[in-house]
Amino acid sequence: MATGCVIMAVGFLGCCGAMQESICMLVFYFIALLTIFGLEIAGCTWCYVNREEIGVMFSDELSKIIKEKYKENDIAAQKGVDLLQEKLKCCGIDSYMDWFDSGQMIPDSCSCNTTEDKSGCSDRGFYLNGCGKEIEEDVLTNIFILAGIGVGISFIEILGMLFSVVLCCAIFKSYDPEDEEYRYMAAIRPFARRKPEQKQSTPHETSFGIGIFRD
Repeated sequence: MATGCVIMAVGFLGCCGAMQESICMLVFYFIALLTIFGLEIAGCTWCYVNREEIGVMFSDELSKIIKEKYKENDIAAQKGVDLLQEKLKCCGIDSYMDWFDSGQMIPDSCSCNTTEDKSGCSDRGFYLNGCGKEIEEDVLTNIFILAGIGVGISFIEILGMLFSVVLCCAIFKSYDPEDEEYRYMAAIRPFARRKPEQKQSTPHETSFGIGIFRD
């Protein structure tokens, strides 16, 4: 939710900057995108370098849930562990014996399906593979998919930064080059807009017998 709010705020800033033709808001939009881009690169790099440790962290967290929350009849923990064991076709952390070691009965989610291959099942009808190993393998397998998604998002952010720079240059060039005060104010005021074109009054002559007047 917090990430969504940040992205919405950054997008709103960019839209307002473009609509109001504000260099200041567009610059802040560029800085925000650049910051998010840097955090994503750092996060993806850390995840790739420590991909094996991440799998171990998930495995350790699952071990705590099984030994503590599942044993305490935490409904959310029980549903989560059962779903994990059914999808990954695993049981416990290292094997189904982990349930006995924690003083619990082996849940039904550890039972092999009667219609599937029995090679991964024990004589008691439970999955042989532990969920810890399965999770570590899934992390190593999916880390490249996550990296690809990160690259795609980063590409979109780079496009946003390029567009903001191009728009800033276009707005800046539209200012009156001789009006230094207005150029300064446009750079620091959030809602400074392009200088409006002055309407040139059409001169007309009116004779009152005294002289000729021009607007």
